[in-house]
Amino acid sequence: MKKQILFILFLFSITVFFGQETKNYIVGDTIYYKSQKISLLKSDRYAVIREIKPKSILVDLYFRHNDTIIKDKTTHIKNLKKLESNGKTITYYRSGEIHSKGNYVKGYRVGLWDFYLKNELLNYTEFYKREKKNYISSKIIDAWDLKGNQTVKNGSGTLFLYHPKNTDIIEFGELKNSKKVGTWQKKDSERLIFEENYENDKLTKGKSWDKQGKKYKYKKIFERAKYLGGPKQINRFIANNFNVPDTLIKSNFHGRVYALFKISKAGKVTNIRVKKSTHPDLEKEIKRVLQKMKAWKPGKERGQLAATNFTIPFVL
Repeated sequence: MKKQILFILFLFSITVFFGQETKNYIVGDTIYYKSQKISLLKSDRYAVIREIKPKSILVDLYFRHNDTIIKDKTTHIKNLKKLESNGKTITYYRSGEIHSKGNYVKGYRVGLWDFYLKNELLNYTEFYKREKKNYISSKIIDAWDLKGNQTVKNGSGTLFLYHPKNTDIIEFGELKNSKKVGTWQKKDSERLIFEENYENDKLTKGKSWDKQGKKYKYKKIFERAKYLGGPKQINRFIANNFNVPDTLIKSNFHGRVYALFKISKAGKVTNIRVKKSTHPDLEKEIKRVLQKMKAWKPGKERGQLAATNFTIPFVL
């Protein structure tokens, strides 16, 4: 009798959980996500709800690639906490032409994937392998130019990457055993964006140009924003400035929440979002403290100042 009661309660808890999760969404809503999980910030991947059923949701999955919105697939999901694709998949440009073909396993690309230009010419084939949890390695195997000539075979040759809208060459360079070697360049129709040198897939030096033509040199593609004094100083600043709201003390609140924010090119804290917060006073205090943090050195991308995303946990 006890086993039967537990089983009924278990089924009931799933139904209630699903109902609570979807009650704030309606057909037509757009939900952004990263790594198959809902994102509080806008991201390059999102789902549009087509139909809400008692035990599943029908969604259209999309992602952004080189300023082009691509439809991934229409699929049923059991809950909105994990948006993942499985099985053979064909993705499409908004115009309806094929963008890629391949196989998903638990939301990750695996095996050989073919990528096409808008005129459905095959551009390149890439091999994806799941090395460990949440990490996928990939390498270019074969590639072709606009005339259908094979320029990369078995991972070696010259790779040309084209703009999906007008098929202009936007990036090109040499591959040897699927690794970058020699000089690589990226450009648009008006200017050279960057030029980089590689040895066995490792960047040795690079230079980029902004829209005004100013040149920047670098040896790392990405440099995260830094707080003066490092993580210890971040902890010290928060400890010295954070005041636990009286309402949390009275309610004996305990838990962990996450603050997501950006460090702008000017080194300012912007776009603060508090994840898993159930208390408005706590969210207000976290935002107040983060906005007081002034000792940030902005991040860089290819030598140029760039906004950087950060996440800090708050444990009470």
